[in-house]
Amino acid sequence: MFNPLHLITRAELSWFSAGRDDARYLARWRDVPLAYRRGQDVTGWARHHYEECLGSDDDGTRFACLADALLRYRFYPRDVMRHTSDFGIAGRRLRVGDRLVQRIPVITIFGLPGVDVMTMNEIVEVRQDDRRAGFTYITTQAHSEEGEWSVDLVRRADGTLWLTMDAVSRPSPREPRLIHPLMRYMQRRSHRRGIETFRALCVEA
Repeated sequence: MFNPLHLITRAELSWFSAGRDDARYLARWRDVPLAYRRGQDVTGWARHHYEECLGSDDDGTRFACLADALLRYRFYPRDVMRHTSDFGIAGRRLRVGDRLVQRIPVITIFGLPGVDVMTMNEIVEVRQDDRRAGFTYITTQAHSEEGEWSVDLVRRADGTLWLTMDAVSRPSPREPRLIHPLMRYMQRRSHRRGIETFRALCVEA
C-alpha cells in the first residue's frame, strides 16, 4: 500500500508517544544487521570531529565521575535524543554487543511528543583505563543513516580533561534526497547540544 510519508522518509516514525515502551524496539530489532563495516570506503561521506577542553582535574575525581556518566551514555539532552538500551535496562555501563534504541524528536507540540524518529545502534568498541573512557557504536539497518559515532574522555598528563567526538556517516540509501539537508542539520545540532550537555555535567562534577 502506498504511504505518502515514504516520499519524505523511510525512517521508523513514532507518533505522540512518551517512549515508555521503547524496549519493544530492542526486541523487534535484536537481529537487524549492521549497516556499516569499519574500514569500508567512506569517500564522500560526512565527517565530523570535535575536541573540547573540559578544564583541569588534579586528582582524577572529576574524570571518574564523568567517565561513569559517559559509559552510561549520559550525553544528549532529552529534547534532542532519548534512548532505551541493554545496558540501561540492566542498570550497568555499556558493553560491546549492547544495542540501543534512540528516540529523536522531530516535531513537538507545546513541549509534548509529536513525531519522533526511531533508530538502533550497536556498541562495537569500549575503551576504558585510568585515563581514558569512551566507546564507538555503529548504525544498524534500523537506522536512517549509515556510519559510526565515537566519543572519548581523556585525562592528560597535565591533569586537563579533554572530550573528543568523531562521526562518519551518510543517509541510508533508502532515504529520499529531499530529507538529506534536514538530516545533516539535525546531526550537527545534536552534536553541539551533546557537547554542551556533557560540559554542564563537567561543571557539576
